[in-house]
Amino acid sequence: MKEYKFILLGFLAIVTVSLFIILKDISSLNAKNNTIAFDIKGLMQRIVALEQNKTIEQMIALRAENASLKNELKVLLSELNTAAQSTVPPSPDPGQEAKGTIEQEPAVPGSKGFLKREN
Repeated sequence: MKEYKFILLGFLAIVTVSLFIILKDISSLNAKNNTIAFDIKGLMQRIVALEQNKTIEQMIALRAENASLKNELKVLLSELNTAAQSTVPPSPDPGQEAKGTIEQEPAVPGSKGFLKREN
């Protein structure tokens, strides 16, 4: 029976040591996991910062392009107005072309309706 006690005690010692080794490995892996998670968060923050810088640079470039296009549009409009004024004589007002006097006379004597006749 003493042999079984020594065998059981030896087996218990092996299990206990194995358990402590496994727990040590688990805590080591947990620490590595935390370190990796921290590094990933740092990388994500750097990526966001780089994307913001890229976006800001693109916005600045687009604003500069927008301003240059507005200036170009103003120049083209002024050239168009200048060209239009120099080539086309001023047209008379459409209302001034057909100036005639309009008289009203009764359609039928004693009637309230009027016909319009131009002279």
